[in-house]
Amino acid sequence: MRPVRKGLPYLYTDGQAYEKARPGLEVRLGLYCSFCERKLDTGLEVEHIQPKDPALNPHLEKVWSNFLLACKNCNTCKGTKNDPLADWLIPDRDNTFAAFEYLQDGVIEVRPGPAARLATNTFEILNLNKEVREIRDPQGNLLAWDKRTQRMDYWSSANTWRRRWDLRPTSDNEDAIVDLAKVSGLFSIWMTAFEGVPQIRLRLIDAFPGTEKACFDPVTTAPVSPHSNLDGLTAGGKI
Repeated sequence: MRPVRKGLPYLYTDGQAYEKARPGLEVRLGLYCSFCERKLDTGLEVEHIQPKDPALNPHLEKVWSNFLLACKNCNTCKGTKNDPLADWLIPDRDNTFAAFEYLQDGVIEVRPGPAARLATNTFEILNLNKEVREIRDPQGNLLAWDKRTQRMDYWSSANTWRRRWDLRPTSDNEDAIVDLAKVSGLFSIWMTAFEGVPQIRLRLIDAFPGTEKACFDPVTTAPVSPHSNLDGLTAGGKI
């Protein structure tokens, strides 16, 4: 899961209808689900980190610091779950890249380590391995399909380009890899496929808007924890 920094409110003022925050979030974070990492040109929603349900956190319905972007499926899976922020990992305040392992069979697993309990809680809150069949909006646009199958497809593509890179590490191939990754999303798969190639990984970190660069070593690109949480968000820097 890509660690991000969305910064101060952009094209939005706290107190406005929360839907108005989407353009600013898309500029800051790109057209990617903050949880499953898929790129969606349509169907992204303003996700409330702490649910806006009137019985739970009505004061956080229109607050930028409580927003991320999510696909309809991840937003629905999370629903009104109101786990304390200290009990799970959140990509705008924790180094979520260091917490999960993306396997080539499309499965996501929790990495062993001191943050494993928090990562497991996150995994359960978001149901990251849930199988989803086709979901379409009223206009017929495809919003979601089996996420595991999609991850396997992009693993295949990333592995193909890794082989091409190993055979011909040219600037043209480098540009093609980065461009394809931006179009497809699934940041963590591309980063994992190019493990040991910091030249490519640094480009990927730069190419995905809002990626928190401080979560990666500037030379080796190895994960650096904890997340710097420069925006001072509640319960940040747990990993």
